[in-house]
Amino acid sequence: MVLFQRTANDDMLPDPALEMSRREIQMRIVKLKRAQRERTPTSSRSDEPNQPHPRFSRRFKLLAVTILMTGSMLLAEISLRILGIHKGGIIVMSDPHTGYTHLPNRTLMHDSEGHAIVRINSLGFRDSETTLEKPPGVFRIAMLGDSYVEARQVAIEDAVTEQLESRLNNDSPIACEVLNFGMNGFSTAQEHQRLEHFVIPFDPDLVILSITCTNDIRDNHPSLSRIARPFLLPNKNGELVLDDSFRTGDDRNRDLRSPDSRLWRAVTWIASNVRLAGLATEALRTVMQRERATSPVADLAQFYTGTERDLNIFNPNPPDDWAQAWPVTQAILLDMKSRCDLRGIPFIAVIQGSTQQVCPAARDHFRKIRPDLDCDYPERRLSSFLATNNIIHISLADPFLQQHRRTGEHLHGFKRPGIGHWNEKGHQLAAQIIHDFLIEQNLLDD
Repeated sequence: MVLFQRTANDDMLPDPALEMSRREIQMRIVKLKRAQRERTPTSSRSDEPNQPHPRFSRRFKLLAVTILMTGSMLLAEISLRILGIHKGGIIVMSDPHTGYTHLPNRTLMHDSEGHAIVRINSLGFRDSETTLEKPPGVFRIAMLGDSYVEARQVAIEDAVTEQLESRLNNDSPIACEVLNFGMNGFSTAQEHQRLEHFVIPFDPDLVILSITCTNDIRDNHPSLSRIARPFLLPNKNGELVLDDSFRTGDDRNRDLRSPDSRLWRAVTWIASNVRLAGLATEALRTVMQRERATSPVADLAQFYTGTERDLNIFNPNPPDDWAQAWPVTQAILLDMKSRCDLRGIPFIAVIQGSTQQVCPAARDHFRKIRPDLDCDYPERRLSSFLATNNIIHISLADPFLQQHRRTGEHLHGFKRPGIGHWNEKGHQLAAQIIHDFLIEQNLLDD
């Protein structure tokens, strides 16, 4: 660096622009280096002593985050258990006879449709605690069905079984007990198996089967059912033969909900025992349903037109698989009555109406856009069959429709009026209709 320049007189004079000593230049360089070190992250100064290696630092941070998240999850799980909250998740276990059944002593909060605390008793069904042995002097009624009877959308005291029991005990001279053997998603074949292997040991005095005359017919045929389940299919001699291939889980066209499926057992165990898993499942379901949380009545009929495949239940001339599902269902009903007759137990069928029948808006819209289909066909065909074969039965469709027209009150649905399962008023009306029928027909004689 040139600090001086020679003049014409050859005298050594300092340049005014470079009046800076060597010491001052060195001090400026030190300050610049110090400022650069302060701007450089600590993790990048690998040349400085006592600094951790960058890779070690990242691993430490990852470990710290993992420990923090695990601890938070454990704390949340413990808190949910202390508070007794088991929201969402799965409350069923595999069963060799019906495919799946309730987990005993299980409690969860259900609010994806309606809102209720669902408690499964120690005997494995949704009801208050009772005993396998029938108490002396008690008339015991067993009610089978699908999700309408299980009624996880409402509190147990509002369910059709509890409402019926209360009404009977108010009017009947004998003590009555109505047991809720409803199970979400069951077909008629599964209810047949539940009757034989689970209900009969309770020694009922009367058996009531609630039939959802839409999906129950569909789910009794292997090619129409959406999940793996037991099927009862007539052979060449008309005898019912049990198809329990669901137990092997080999049918890949349906799910793996079989007793021998490791995947299903693992999913069931996690969702049933890890409270956070149940909470996360329910939260996801709630978010997915939020966009459909409210629906005006004008859209209600459109919602219930259904898929073309499922609408075949309303087709008097359906495709082959649907045409076969009807006689299969009828054969199962006859066998259930026969098994009850052998034990001296009266058997009653209750036919639930579809929303296309009981909601005036849905009924009118359905008839307008699908004149080729008949929304009353399933109930009419089933009623005719039951009457022909001397099976005592009750139809709820017309009373529900008349109640709606008279009061304007929806008997199905919660956040979306008219869409979904029975609400509290629907359960009350169903219980009242069944109660009145039992009294009129003197079916409570012990």
